Amino acid sequence: AANFLTRDKTFESLIPEEAYKGVGSWKAGNYYIATGHSIAVDSLGETKGKRTEQSIAEGNAKSRIIQEAALSKDASFDTETFDVEADIQGFQSAATYRLKNEEGLFLVGLAPVEKVRVKVSFNPKKARLHAFALFKAGQFKKASAAFALLTQKGVQDKETAAYAHAAGWHVNLESGIRGDA
Repeated sequence: AANFLTRDKTFESLIPEEAYKGVGSWKAGNYYIATGHSIAVDSLGETKGKRTEQSIAEGNAKSRIIQEAALSKDASFDTETFDVEADIQGFQSAATYRLKNEEGLFLVGLAPVEKVRVKVSFNPKKARLHAFALFKAGQFKKASAAFALLTQKGVQDKETAAYAHAAGWHVNLESGIRGDA
């Protein structure tokens, strides 16, 4: 159960119950809502540490709101393959709380959808590096999806295509499919 430090009852009907159980992001009505988290900064002293802790949790919540808005613009958005420019106006803190057996501060924040502006742009270089890194790490299912996104976005050079096929073959092999590709 959440141990509330602050709570604005004005927004209570908008905030999903999950927001008081840990980090996440949601869209409710005309608002983006997110719970951010930060861990105590003991070395800064109690008063300064608490302000810093709240500031970090707020930044984390804003980051989650930006991600939620970016996903609504492009369902394939992820930070590994897209660049995002964002501006949030009207952000408000709805609650701060601590959870039993969890370190740190949680902050629930919200911003009106129309005041969250994001511009997402596919970054082929970044996406390609990410796909190759997944392949080299042996995460073939994720690599296959990353290479598929590259080809969908127009990156279809021979090397990318070869790695896309290889990643697909690995996925088939791992799932027990045998025979010709």
